[in-house]
Amino acid sequence: MKKILLVSLASLSLAACFNSAKDTKQPAQNQSSSQQTSSQKPAQSKQNSQAKQESQAKSEAAKRSTSQAEASSKAKEAQASHAAKQSKETEAALASSRAQADKETAASKSQAAKKASQASQSEAKKQAEAKSKSVAAAKSKSEDQAKKAAEASKASKQAAKPSQESKTKQKEVQASVRDYYPLTKNYEAYFTGDGGEFSSFSRVYDFISGNFVQMRSNNTGTSTMEIVRVTDQSVDLITQQPEFYVRENYIDRRKKDPVIKSYLKAPLKVGHKWQDGEEVREITQLDAPVSLPNGQEAQAIEVTCTTPNGVSRAYFAPGYGLVKELTVLGEDYPDATASLTSLETDGWEEKLTISQVDDANPDALVKPVEIKIPVQTNTVMRQEFEKILSGQTGLQELLPAGTKINALYSNGMDTSGVHADFSPEIENIRGETAVQSNYRAIFKTLADYYQASSAYFTVNNKPLEVDQVGPLDQPIDVSQW
Repeated sequence: MKKILLVSLASLSLAACFNSAKDTKQPAQNQSSSQQTSSQKPAQSKQNSQAKQESQAKSEAAKRSTSQAEASSKAKEAQASHAAKQSKETEAALASSRAQADKETAASKSQAAKKASQASQSEAKKQAEAKSKSVAAAKSKSEDQAKKAAEASKASKQAAKPSQESKTKQKEVQASVRDYYPLTKNYEAYFTGDGGEFSSFSRVYDFISGNFVQMRSNNTGTSTMEIVRVTDQSVDLITQQPEFYVRENYIDRRKKDPVIKSYLKAPLKVGHKWQDGEEVREITQLDAPVSLPNGQEAQAIEVTCTTPNGVSRAYFAPGYGLVKELTVLGEDYPDATASLTSLETDGWEEKLTISQVDDANPDALVKPVEIKIPVQTNTVMRQEFEKILSGQTGLQELLPAGTKINALYSNGMDTSGVHADFSPEIENIRGETAVQSNYRAIFKTLADYYQASSAYFTVNNKPLEVDQVGPLDQPIDVSQW
């Protein structure tokens, strides 16, 4: 223990001596270092100043570089902004330009379309005008037919309406009988036949006076004249003459004749019957469909006629009259029909044979010349022959200037004789040759038209006096001239 304690004390003493020596040496070193530092201060200060200046210069340069970089960046940003602005403006301008171009293109297309439309309309208008002109004549000619068609449609609708007697299932039309048999001026019709050799026929209205019509129906060269009276109550046949080929008005002479038969009779209802001799007629339909010449359809009244010899049917359409006939020929034969296929109302032509002086053949004296003249309802043949024989139509002047035909008529419906009364100027025909040729041509022309074997030729109702011959015996034998 004492040894350990002695050792420890010795160690502590030694350490104290060592620390004392160290402390003595340290001030000397510090003094030396201080002297060295003091000698280096001026040089270091100069270096520090230069370094500071360099640092400041670098700092200034860095600032300038930064400023320039910022300025350059701002300039670039400005340029970029300007470029973007210009780009936007350019795009806007382009968009505006495209919009304007599209607008102009649309306007151009619209204008072109408008011009094309105008051109098309102009062309259509021209075509319409051309078509209008091309059908003007036909339209003028068919005005009456169109009017009739309208009347037909109206009357057909009336015909289709049930009457107050519908409770008894009886139909009746309220239209007048006249509506189903109009007296149409200048009526010229053609009925096309089917199933019978003589079914086809033509018909003209030669004369209309009041509620009477005188007509001629021609069937394969055979002409029949009829006078029909039309009232609100009936269509009555009062005169009928077969083999009748002339235009001569018999209405006033025959209008009081008794009724032969009634083609149509009121009341206009299904089941209504009437009898004429052996013929029994009955209204069997009020709305029978029929075709009209203008291509339209109408509802017609069907009248069935029963006789001991068979059955026939007649169809009457409003505004037209008779439009169809049907004859039942029996089980072994087809029905024969005649349907209205043509109806004109502007007149027709008549064929005439006119005798002319034959200068090239003295023995024959006269020769026949065929002509056609336009006629209408109520055309008076006396006036037509006066014009023809006076040379007004381009033929020979057979009558002396100023000669009038006062009267011209047959002595009966069989036209076996004719009477012509002249004004005194006819007696100015003088000279043997003129007497033989001119008188013969005049007499033969009139007698041939009436198919007369005898004739009365007078001057103011007195016997005609012929130069070098004297008064002619009446009647005259035309064959002797």
